[in-house]
Amino acid sequence: MKEATNNKGVDIIVDFVGQTHWNQNLDSLAIDGTMVCLAVLSGETTFHVRCGSRTQRPTGTTVPSANIAPILSKRLRIQGSTLRSRSQEYQADLIKK
Repeated sequence: MKEATNNKGVDIIVDFVGQTHWNQNLDSLAIDGTMVCLAVLSGETTFHVRCGSRTQRPTGTTVPSANIAPILSKRLRIQGSTLRSRSQEYQADLIKK
């Protein structure tokens, strides 16, 4: 990706894969770039999070030995979301934009 951008990197990545592409995505991002994580097609891991008096069981991916230095040095923004919890109307509105 860097060759295609004269070593600048890309401004935004929309990632549906997750774990297996994490490091390559960080490397491909330009300074002040953004990665939006929307799915975990490379696999899911279940973990438990204690929130007040109840336990939640969210799912997500694990990135073994993640190095956060590129996030800090390139001032990257990592954003997560999912469209599954959104209504069909909301999703259709996104497509129109």
